[in-house]
Amino acid sequence: MKITVLGAGMVGSVIAADLAKDNRFSVHVWDASAASLEALKGRVLQTTKADLSDPRVVASAVEDADLVVQALPGFLGFRTLRVLLERGRNTVDVSFMPEDVLSLQGLARAHGVTAVVDMGVAPGMSNLLVGREAARMDKAEDAHIFVGGLPVERTLPFQYKAPFSPVDVIEEYMRPSRFRLNGRTVVMPPLTDREYLDFPGVGTLEAFLTDGLRTLMHTMEVPTLVEKTMRYPGYAALIAGFKESGFFGTEPVAVHGTTVVPLEFTSKMLIDQWKLHPGEKEFTAMRITVTGLANGRRERVTWDLLEHTDAAGVSSMARTTGYPAVVAAELMAAGKIKGPGVIPPEILGRDETLFNAFIEGMEKRNIHYIRKVEVVEG
Repeated sequence: MKITVLGAGMVGSVIAADLAKDNRFSVHVWDASAASLEALKGRVLQTTKADLSDPRVVASAVEDADLVVQALPGFLGFRTLRVLLERGRNTVDVSFMPEDVLSLQGLARAHGVTAVVDMGVAPGMSNLLVGREAARMDKAEDAHIFVGGLPVERTLPFQYKAPFSPVDVIEEYMRPSRFRLNGRTVVMPPLTDREYLDFPGVGTLEAFLTDGLRTLMHTMEVPTLVEKTMRYPGYAALIAGFKESGFFGTEPVAVHGTTVVPLEFTSKMLIDQWKLHPGEKEFTAMRITVTGLANGRRERVTWDLLEHTDAAGVSSMARTTGYPAVVAAELMAAGKIKGPGVIPPEILGRDETLFNAFIEGMEKRNIHYIRKVEVVEG
């Protein structure tokens, strides 16, 4: 089977290298960065340097593909996925586009194409876990998602390093946060409603609202749904100060006869400060809780994930984000995920067999999700 991977960044390169280990697949990777492609030489069958912001180039790149994995930046995700659907290519997508991906449902079905979307860690495995527990329960009452990627070494002022572009990170702090509370949709500013969680081996982390529920807001009938990002304590207040002072603005500002876009300037200043340097260790932590009625009792199910940079120096964020997409591609190649249509992970999670396949696929790659069940009153 011919698999085309669009994007050879931190996540795309992990996806491509893992897929290429399977002798059932021939893997062709496309990216605009010669350096990123060079790093994959000898690990995948073929690489091509190309400008994937051009839809015509995308169409050419997937011309002979049996399956496509899209790992492009979010701002390219929606239009690229549209091209893939129009070209009739089954796809696994981890671009995390800001647009409503479910709006492409009709297009996917019209072309008889299956697209598994948001198949990373969160969104991704978080959706899968919520979908499975809600399906298992007689009545799911609430689901909370907490997730964050952080450096092991805490260095002021930010105590943070970004595995992605600062623009992509900052964008999360600009969108209003949508969540559901007792059956009612609520919209609040991001970086608010802060709370603290303790993780063994990590310590105390601070969680705050972000707009990360995505398709869950449309596909799940759980009365309360909340997603929060986790950082070291104090980070949210610091970033809120930057935001309120206008450093994330997108309108040009005149400075001594020239114009500057504040967000572009801020991103330029932060890119080196937030960069993970070679040998620098990081970790990804996630906690999912789902509470509801099951087997005649009220249960709270907790899923915990804590993964660090591995022995080969591959970041936990790259692995926890990339490997779910690999498993999805394997299942699609085997004909076990069927459409047509746009399929978010929570829909896959409703199927116990598929859910178990994802958990086993993660275990096979040394990504461990730990489940705990407790009976609660009320």
